[in-house]
Amino acid sequence: MEVLPKLSLPKIPNTTQTDEVYTVTEYIALLNLRLKTLRATIQGEITEVTYSQKAVYFSLRDKNGSLIRCLIWLSRLSSLGIEPKDGMEVKVQGYPDVYPQYGKLTFKVDVITPVGEGALQLAFEKLKRELEAQGYFRPERKRPLPAYAQRIGLITSATGVVHRDFYRGLGNRGSRFISSTPALKAPMPLRALLPLLRG
Repeated sequence: MEVLPKLSLPKIPNTTQTDEVYTVTEYIALLNLRLKTLRATIQGEITEVTYSQKAVYFSLRDKNGSLIRCLIWLSRLSSLGIEPKDGMEVKVQGYPDVYPQYGKLTFKVDVITPVGEGALQLAFEKLKRELEAQGYFRPERKRPLPAYAQRIGLITSATGVVHRDFYRGLGNRGSRFISSTPALKAPMPLRALLPLLRG
């Protein structure tokens, strides 16, 4: 059982015991321990998007009118390459949590995936604008492509069959082959891949 700092958690009640008394703080802490195991993927339409200094708050609504409040930390959102907007259909992954000060249930999101071509196009355009603002598409940054690749980098799992298939397809062409097997976990931020590509 997870131990929360500065709080002694009560024993988990059973259906036959009704005389156990909890403080509000104790019961919400106990409830959140249970809720954290209920990870799920939920699909719906984003509404009521609000940004704060540390998080983005929004609601997820389905065609039946049901609604759940959500939040995602900005530090996490920045690695996903997506900007939540009203009307966007998405799938979100996370778990429910009750905020003790307000007694409010919120779905804490750690993955957002656009649904449909329109949403994917929005995510693509956002990433394109960010890269343009950073100057990645300026003509002076472009380099001429060599007739033959001198060095090829492969970033993949050490336990997969990619190495064998890649070698087989590449053949003996005199290229330098660099293989890296990091602890891959999708989605992997670009800043974690760059040092591997530079080799």
